[in-house]
Amino acid sequence: MTSDNNIINKIQKIDSSHIGNNKEYKGLYIFCSYDLVDATDFKISEPDKWPVIFNQFYEIVDREIKTKFSNINIWKYVGDEVLFFQKITCDIELYKFLPEFLNISDSIITSLKNLSSDNNIPLATKCTVWIAPVKKINPQNISSAKEEQKENLAYKNIVIQAAYTNTHSMIDFLGPDIDLGFRISKYSYKNVITISADLAYLLENMQTPSGQNKTELISCLRIIAYKQLKGIWKNRAYPIIWYYKDWENISSIFDYDAHCDSDLINNISLKKIEGISKLDTIFTQLKKGEEKKNLLKILNESCSEESTPANKLISVSRAKLAEVHCVAIVFNDEKQILVGKRPEIKKRLKGLWEFGCGQLKYGIGFKDCLINAYKEDFSIDIEVFSEYPISSYEIMDDEEESVTLVLFLSQKQ
Repeated sequence: MTSDNNIINKIQKIDSSHIGNNKEYKGLYIFCSYDLVDATDFKISEPDKWPVIFNQFYEIVDREIKTKFSNINIWKYVGDEVLFFQKITCDIELYKFLPEFLNISDSIITSLKNLSSDNNIPLATKCTVWIAPVKKINPQNISSAKEEQKENLAYKNIVIQAAYTNTHSMIDFLGPDIDLGFRISKYSYKNVITISADLAYLLENMQTPSGQNKTELISCLRIIAYKQLKGIWKNRAYPIIWYYKDWENISSIFDYDAHCDSDLINNISLKKIEGISKLDTIFTQLKKGEEKKNLLKILNESCSEESTPANKLISVSRAKLAEVHCVAIVFNDEKQILVGKRPEIKKRLKGLWEFGCGQLKYGIGFKDCLINAYKEDFSIDIEVFSEYPISSYEIMDDEEESVTLVLFLSQKQ
């Protein structure tokens, strides 16, 4: 994409008050990437249309992901690819990710096509999901970092503070399990999810959370091929695993000539696929049995440790749920007031003018909610004058549902 697109090279910003709390970062993380299929061809064939469509792609992916997962974070944007991460704090989360990620893929393309008057956008999404045990180290003390790694080899991956300002810090993830996700994404395909062998192993071997159907989930996973991946498993063949809900009709997602240049699809056409029970044999032969036991241990530790307020999963009945939006009237030094026009892709009140807002989340105060929201949506820093709102009101959305808003006064810094 062009260098003047300010969306590229974004990276998730984490509040600086969390930096330095190594224990908070330590645990098992899930990573997800969404990538547009045939993006280059689309840019060439639609030189006037693609900048708008791609810009909307980023917004749609972010909206769809955060609608389904309240604790997920944008990791970074890489060209036509958007990456997310989330620390696992409850084992039931692992059972919910794959079905929801697949549904999100469908929603993304439907939304993109609805943006076009001819409804003929030849795009699809690829999705890759993987996991990694991660810990934070002090990058200023290399010798200490080496000792920490010797003490606990199970945490082969690290999170680092890549850069910081007075108010925010940017983080990144590094390590062999992080690299693995980018290696297997090469073998992703539209309308399926490519997942790592570690994740598939956990899903099959972890204790089934109450109310979850392990058999149904595992039946959606298949080893479709084996590939040598650079820097992975010392060049031993790695199992390429797809998640799909209807393997009896898997051929319906392929183009008629897809098998001509893809041995993966050839394998599927010739029924040369296996269930993931084969992973036990693979890990035994590779002498990775102890490593996988450690992975289960890390999962249990991640799920048993007390989470920070923002990551706690709280069971609340639907009758007690409330949706509250914080709205700021933002003045500048010229006594002007900030207003913005809602994009046409918004679920509610499309194309209307507004002051902007941020949706209140558990564990976040009014002021922090506003400061974070206006920084993300408008790229401005604001000063909120009071901890308490000056007024509150309700609006009815397009589906006749009531939405509560609380109003604050603020100033652009």
